[in-house]
Amino acid sequence: MLAAAGALFVALPGAAIAQGNPTIRSLAEALAMAEQGSPQKNAWAATVFAAQADVEQARLLPNPELSIAAENFAGSGDYAAGRSVELSVGVSQPIELGGKRAARVEVAERGVAVAQAETELRRLDLRQQVAEAFVDATAAGRAVELERDRVALAADIAGAAQERYSAGKEPQIQADKAGLAKAAAAAALQRAQRDFAAARKRLAALLGQEEIDFVVDQSWFEDIGTAPAPGAEAGQGRGELALLQAELAQKQAEIESLRADAVPNMVLGAGVTRFADTDDTAFLASVSIPLPVFNRNQGAVLRARHEVEQIQARTAAARLTLAADLVGAREGFAAAWTEADTLKRQILPGAERAFATAREGYRAGKFTYLDVLDAQRTLTDAREQFNQALRAIHVRRAQLDRLTAASGR
Repeated sequence: MLAAAGALFVALPGAAIAQGNPTIRSLAEALAMAEQGSPQKNAWAATVFAAQADVEQARLLPNPELSIAAENFAGSGDYAAGRSVELSVGVSQPIELGGKRAARVEVAERGVAVAQAETELRRLDLRQQVAEAFVDATAAGRAVELERDRVALAADIAGAAQERYSAGKEPQIQADKAGLAKAAAAAALQRAQRDFAAARKRLAALLGQEEIDFVVDQSWFEDIGTAPAPGAEAGQGRGELALLQAELAQKQAEIESLRADAVPNMVLGAGVTRFADTDDTAFLASVSIPLPVFNRNQGAVLRARHEVEQIQARTAAARLTLAADLVGAREGFAAAWTEADTLKRQILPGAERAFATAREGYRAGKFTYLDVLDAQRTLTDAREQFNQALRAIHVRRAQLDRLTAASGR
């Protein structure tokens, strides 16, 4: 019979435990390995580093400009053969006015906050994916053991049917049916083993591993805890809302930067001119300021304002969606918990007693093969239903942890 508690390693047929494969025994181990070894981790870090590089770029001053000009270097008369050439060398430096640089740096720093918020959101997504994959692998490994128990039960009934047939107490067709039931149970076991291998492979991929050894923790899986109670919603959707708030702050900083860009820059220049015909030298100085008559960046500022309104609307919609998701997850968790609790306390014990009675009664000739087959199916169905209810509990818990930004257990 399936063990009600404890840890169990579920191996595939003919497969030895590979040397060097990491062994996963708990959800905490899986989550820790995912955050350390997931291929996505480097992508997250690169996103933040790229945003930080934007800050470094934003702090840089405009480059000075070197200009060299030659006048009257060719012509006729006094201007022939470069006799009257005027050679000027100058340097000009743009001076940013209106707080452009500070505003530009502010936009870039807000971009870092956006990248960090997005990274945290992706981290929460990964934790949920790993938790659900871990639950699926645990449920699949437990299903293997359920099917092994089913094979053992079917073999026991088939043996009893064969004994009754040999004693002339049962027609051959019943013994044949019992043999077919045993074969069907063996086929179901192979299917469960394939499903477990696929679930384990999916979990390994999320952990950044090619293969893992997986230990099914029955005590953790069957621990449904106490009846669920309404939880606080203080952390509801913290990841999504933090990202939207960071995007809003960046867009508002961008508006200020666009306004600063409307202020014209001053360009200061200084240079020297040498006159070849007199061998004299003269110094030059210049100041230029564009006149913001037509383009004051008003279109870009207006566009950014509408984008702020868009983010604000997205935030309001996200709050409603997250609230609905949270209600759905809680209701699903409560329904799964109630189902699992009923199965554990009432249905499973009753199905086990009914099957034991039917099996012993069949051996004693008090019940027919159909009676014992019906009791076996009831027990098998109840165990599978309990396994699925447990899976639903843990999946819903992972969803709740994600929606409330909890760390899980």
